[in-house]
Amino acid sequence: GGMKGRKMMARLVRIKSVGLTVSPSEKLSNTWTIRNDSNQSWDQSGALVHIGGDNLETSNTVCESIGPLAPGQEAQVHVCDMEAPKLPGVYESFYRFQGADGSRWGQRLPFTVTVT
Repeated sequence: GGMKGRKMMARLVRIKSVGLTVSPSEKLSNTWTIRNDSNQSWDQSGALVHIGGDNLETSNTVCESIGPLAPGQEAQVHVCDMEAPKLPGVYESFYRFQGADGSRWGQRLPFTVTVT
């Protein structure tokens, strides 16, 4: 038994900035609404960490920590002070929740931005 076999869930419900179009080097932030879809509470809070795709973070980027979430609970989580790339294109970045113990859980949270 114990905690090991339990899978903590974080399901993406909404992304605030779907289809975001920005100028080069523009300051960016994003808000995801997520929900604990399991029948178990998270056993710890989680901070968003960049896990892949285009890294839009700067030295000023703040990745918010939330939780622990109860079963069925929704919450908003933010990443602030990212920066758009200097060259035009479509950029996609992925985040997941990570706990203080290094474990990660939940769906990958996408963030897509078009630089024009």
